[in-house]
Amino acid sequence: CTAIGLASLFNKMAKTATPALQGEPNPEALYLLEQSGLPQPEIRTEVAGEEIFIVDYSDWGQGTDDMKKAHILGIVDHHKLGAITTSAPLESWIWPVGC
Repeated sequence: CTAIGLASLFNKMAKTATPALQGEPNPEALYLLEQSGLPQPEIRTEVAGEEIFIVDYSDWGQGTDDMKKAHILGIVDHHKLGAITTSAPLESWIWPVGC
């Protein structure tokens, strides 16, 4: 849901964004998608060379195997700040909402 909401916000701000998942959505997410009528985001297992925002985690081990080869623009999360570091400044929203 965070990926969908963030992509929607960015698109309304004239920043092209597409929500994506790393794997199949869990039953709760499928229920929310069904109830809202929103389409399921595409599933992506590779992001090397792409500009990405990470949502709902901030540890390397939770990302795709090639995530260190992506350009991370930002992180949106409600967990503790994890181990991801970048070579350039990034946008980071770490708010304890919904946890």
